[in-house]
Amino acid sequence: MKHLAWGCVLFLAGCGWIPDRTLVYQQAEPVEPMEVPEDLEFTGAEPLYPLPGEGERMEYTGERFTPPRPPQLEVVRRDRQTDSPRPIRPDAGRALLTRDGNNHPIIMLPTEFSLAWEQVDAALAESPLRVRDRNREAGIFFLRVPREKGVPRNEVQLKLSHTVNGIQVAVLTRDGASLAARDVSTELLETLHGKL
Repeated sequence: MKHLAWGCVLFLAGCGWIPDRTLVYQQAEPVEPMEVPEDLEFTGAEPLYPLPGEGERMEYTGERFTPPRPPQLEVVRRDRQTDSPRPIRPDAGRALLTRDGNNHPIIMLPTEFSLAWEQVDAALAESPLRVRDRNREAGIFFLRVPREKGVPRNEVQLKLSHTVNGIQVAVLTRDGASLAARDVSTELLETLHGKL
């Protein structure tokens, strides 16, 4: 018991020798925004919660900081001629064929999951891709693709994932362990994008 007590005393005394680096982040310098190649489009360019005066060091001036309001829900108007919902923004809900940070092809749908799921399901029904099975809870369509695509066992997964910018659609291998080859993903997503 005496050895344990001495061990605790030595441990606590040693904690004073560890340098305190909890405020090192305040010395960080602002960095330039990421440059996107001309043939690509970056959908997350606008920060949702920009910091006021980000280039300056935050010093207490006695003024109370008011955080910016979060993005508001999209307002939808009904078109009187067709009685169908029509978004106020003309580009709202538009499917965008783009690439992720690893230059892998994806489709971005700036909408909620349930609408994205219905859009993709309808587009698949009009495409040459055949849905073998689906798991809405996991956001996966199990697809059978034409033999000439050169896909092992002619099967892939189409995965819908939540992101900051909306729903991301990517092509995975048959077992879902990794992304499908870029050329296969590009061809399949181009086919799907044409129907969205």
